[in-house]
Formats: sequence, C-alpha cells, structure tokens
Amino acid sequence: MSDQKQCSYCMDFFPETEEFFYKANGGKNFRSECKYCFDYEQSLKKKQKKLQEEQDKWKLEFKDKMFTCTLCGEQKNFDQMRKDSHAKRVENRCYACFNKRKNEVYNKNWEARIYSQVLKERREMK
Repeated sequence: MSDQKQCSYCMDFFPETEEFFYKANGGKNFRSECKYCFDYEQSLKKKQKKLQEEQDKWKLEFKDKMFTCTLCGEQKNFDQMRKDSHAKRVENRCYACFNKRKNEVYNKNWEARIYSQVLKERREMK
C-alpha cells in the first residue's frame, strides 16, 4: 500500500499518480483529495457562489435609496431597514421599530401568561 493514497473526501484508495490526483505545492506533492472529488467540490463552490450572487442581486437596486419607516416616520438607508429576502423587497419598518414592537408584544404576552398562571394557582388552592 505504499504506492496507494487515500482520498480525504471519498476515503477510497487510489494509486499515487497524476491520473488520480492533482499536484499541489508547486508540483512537489499530490493533493489530499482525488481529481473527481476535487472537481466536484470546486463545482459545488462555484454553484453556491453563483446562487448567492443571484439571491443578493435584488439588494443592489435598493442599496442607494432612502426609505421612510412607517412607524417612526424617519428617513433610513437600506442597511437600517428590514429586508424580506424571500420576497426580494424592503419592508416598511426599520430594525429599531421592529425590535421595539417585538419587545412590547413579548412583554405583553409575558404579563398575560404570569396573570393566567396566578389565576390557575389560586383556583387550585381552593
């Protein structure tokens, strides 16, 4: 097995030749993954990068625009507004107002849960 090399990706053994492995480090050594796995991995990376670029392309058209938050009425730039990546649009609320509203709803629901828990305990005591 001295002339065999194991691919670090598929874990198969192949002869340590240029037929199965690409050269690395200026042609001194062979890569740790076989040619098939290396090409497959590179093609996956390219596809993922292309997909990410296509998904982010819609953001470029909004990048330089100013938006008005419907809750606070302030003019905000693109980075301060909430984004809906699935619908490829900018929402009408900024992050600050959205988080403030989310915390208010959470606290309101928390108070209601505490109150209902207290009522339940009082009923059980009777």
